Amino acid sequence: MSQESQIEDGSSNPRSVGAGDYVVQQGDCISSIAFTHGHYWETIWQDPGNAELRRVRKDPNVLLPGDRVTISPIRTKQENKPTDKRHRFVRRGVPAKLRLRVMLEEWEESPGQGAPGGSSSSSVPPRPRANQPYRLQIDGMMFHGVTDADGRLEVRIPPDARRGRLIVGPDDTIIQLELGGLDPADEINGNSRQT
Repeated sequence: MSQESQIEDGSSNPRSVGAGDYVVQQGDCISSIAFTHGHYWETIWQDPGNAELRRVRKDPNVLLPGDRVTISPIRTKQENKPTDKRHRFVRRGVPAKLRLRVMLEEWEESPGQGAPGGSSSSSVPPRPRANQPYRLQIDGMMFHGVTDADGRLEVRIPPDARRGRLIVGPDDTIIQLELGGLDPADEINGNSRQT
């Protein structure tokens, strides 16, 4: 593991990993870091300088504030094309994909348990919000669609998007999204945020 990394607010995180110059802030992921620095996300993720980060974090979309990322300088590429013609160049990795699975957690009443003369509630396994209409707002853009049979949706978004709002189902359930805000699952904050 690397030494403690200084986070933007001046605090340090003893569980941070990596040895690069870029210090991860809350909300960062490899896609947003790559987009900001003009790279394709796989270029940064596969950089040999990020081997420890890949080994420990495993998912380029879930980093811990204080992690350090190696960002190599941009390599220029030359293309020989005639000047009297029009040419189209596409930047790979833009847009990014947001994949979500929307679940519904329900509670059932159990008569005769809990307080005397009362009932208690217990959670039943969550079920997918299947085939439900949704509206998703990400950084001022609006997406519409229907979740699939497993409650999943997939949309293309800007790699540096930070926040969103998902409205799903006939009951218009609102879910606030903090993109890049989930800490790794093996961290205390990562576990608590997944509930």
